[in-house]
Amino acid sequence: MLHLKLDHFWTIPNHVAVKIALDLKKLLVDNSLLDVSQADLEANLFKLMERRGFGEEYIKRYKMITRFYHQRVPLVILVCGTACVGKSTIATQLAQRLNLPNVLQTEMVYELLRTSTDAPLTSPPVWARDFSSSEELITEFCRECRIIWKGLAGDLRKAMKDGKPIIIEVLITPNYAL
Repeated sequence: MLHLKLDHFWTIPNHVAVKIALDLKKLLVDNSLLDVSQADLEANLFKLMERRGFGEEYIKRYKMITRFYHQRVPLVILVCGTACVGKSTIATQLAQRLNLPNVLQTEMVYELLRTSTDAPLTSPPVWARDFSSSEELITEFCRECRIIWKGLAGDLRKAMKDGKPIIIEVLITPNYAL
């Protein structure tokens, strides 16, 4: 299990990353290195990163993320927790810092399945309806969880098939993840 404390996440500030990129361009032009291999380009990049104080840990993470993109290895990150613990914030920050375009929120899937035409879920939401017993509420909640998981499974299968990274934010409830 990976635990991240985002305020200590290994990231290079955008303004510094731009300076490193410009330094790399200048280095290549000044040395007439107009036809350079990927390995040589990265070697020069890593030297510039180290000179600016972004050493081995930053380079290791750069290589890891680059490997995912080049090999089309699907990176799947699940951000799980109970209500109101910051799942959306963490998922969004991870997406920004890792430059990942796909964040799938179960709450969004729930709303789509609840409000779309031919919606498989009942409108209004389960927490706004009256039930005759707690067993009826639990049965309906479990049914909705199964439907939502089917929706999530389709998106996850597509990401895996296409080799695309995805972050899935999942609400954890007793015995179920929504």
